[in-house]
Amino acid sequence: MKIAAVDVSLAPALAQLGHTVRPISPPAGVVRLADYLGDFTPDLLIQQERLGPRVLLADLPQCSCPKVFWSIDTHLNAYWHQFYGQLFDLTFTTQKGWVPLLAAHLPAVAWLPWPGLPRSLRPWEQRTTPVLFVGRLGPTRPVRSWFAELLRTIPGARLETDLSFEAMLAAYDTAQIAPNEAILGEINFRLFEAASCGCAVVTPQVPGVEELFVPDKEVLLYDHGGQMLDAVADLLRHPVAARLLGVQAYARIHAEHLPLHRAQHLLAALSASGTAACGTTAEAAFWTAIAVLREAGHLQVPAERLRPHLATLTHHPGAMAAFLRLELETQPARARALVEELAMAPPADRSLLAQASLAALHLGAWPAALRLHAAAGIPLPQHPAAPPTATLLAWARFWEDIAVPCRPGFPFTPHRHLPGSALETLILAHEQDPEAYEPPQRIAKLLAPWRGYEATRLGALSFLSLRAPNDWSLGLESALTNARAFRLREAAEELALAHHAATRCQELEAFSHALHDLDPTGSLAHLLETENDATTREL
Repeated sequence: MKIAAVDVSLAPALAQLGHTVRPISPPAGVVRLADYLGDFTPDLLIQQERLGPRVLLADLPQCSCPKVFWSIDTHLNAYWHQFYGQLFDLTFTTQKGWVPLLAAHLPAVAWLPWPGLPRSLRPWEQRTTPVLFVGRLGPTRPVRSWFAELLRTIPGARLETDLSFEAMLAAYDTAQIAPNEAILGEINFRLFEAASCGCAVVTPQVPGVEELFVPDKEVLLYDHGGQMLDAVADLLRHPVAARLLGVQAYARIHAEHLPLHRAQHLLAALSASGTAACGTTAEAAFWTAIAVLREAGHLQVPAERLRPHLATLTHHPGAMAAFLRLELETQPARARALVEELAMAPPADRSLLAQASLAALHLGAWPAALRLHAAAGIPLPQHPAAPPTATLLAWARFWEDIAVPCRPGFPFTPHRHLPGSALETLILAHEQDPEAYEPPQRIAKLLAPWRGYEATRLGALSFLSLRAPNDWSLGLESALTNARAFRLREAAEELALAHHAATRCQELEAFSHALHDLDPTGSLAHLLETENDATTREL
């Protein structure tokens, strides 16, 4: 089979399987595939998401062979992959938990995790680094910074933030234990890289990881920083067990998780492919993806170039919503006219209906807002000058009802962007009415199952705790969230405050049961004991 492989790391493995592979690495931006194919007529096209500067293929509908897209950072980029992926027959994602979320928008979706690497195994006696973490730090990754601070409390721990790929692997070759941290609860490269080098990996418990490695035999899993610290300490005390964990993870990589295995899996899944978008549906998907990337600041496209394309595709809901947002940003008067047009015949697509209604509210187009809100069953304030908190809360519930709780990776800014999820709408409600109790309450509840939003959730829980000091359940939630953010000292302090509140309310038994339900391992209870001991010593 002749395969066109755009930025595909599995290209050598596909060639090893006997296929004729044309590797293509175009420059960042919008490019034409035909310019790189020449007289090569592929039987299969594969494009792998390029991290960093994006590549979008403008002529995918003209490629008649089956087309595959491999979404690598789905957890950060699903907000635009849900459009761009429509141009392919099959989309793979590295994240099992994202398969059903993408499948709501794309022809066919399957799980294809990132592979490990074939490497020789360095003897344990030659590993001079007890604990190693390699990863970027910065102000946009507050939880990663707290993770790094916690690791620095471990004697002999080494942190590296700026290594080349080969230097990183060489560092893992010298390491015994490799704690892992995930930005948004994803199965990341670091897990496979460290395991490929025979390290004992301590990694977050996220969907799918237990299908890749056997817990407690090949990797250790943790839910929060206390468990992670306990696991690392236990491995340091038992080097034989740590060595065995690393060897067994290394063996699993070579048995099931090499690039050749992934290439075989990819090809075997082709029979399950769907039908790529064509005609104006494909045009709408392509230009909507570009518009969303532009909104996120990841693609520099002038509004003048984008506008005429979206303007001819407004019969497609996603493109119409993108066009409305573009006009709201650049031509508010035209946006108002669009909103009034939509109000005359409210759209059946619920996402577009929400965007149009919120745009009408933003523009103060009251008659249009009244029609659009009524179509969605959302009440309007009694008067245009009234705070829109209740209305925004109703829209947040609407977004939840249509399964759009948040848009991970999208850098939402209230003064710049129209809300496109429940979380964004709640953030806007809180900004417009900073003293209202319900927006932070809803934010805290909404984000409870989502990893990677700990900093945002802590802000909401702090707001609530200050206004309800006797609600010890809020203290427990704050403690667990702090622990998941690797802020163990703060977690212990929140637990102590919650314990005192439960004592005042004579609800210690309920407190104990709730604490056990939150953390059956007892790590949080141990933090509470440590904090109480420290307080007693101070007294």
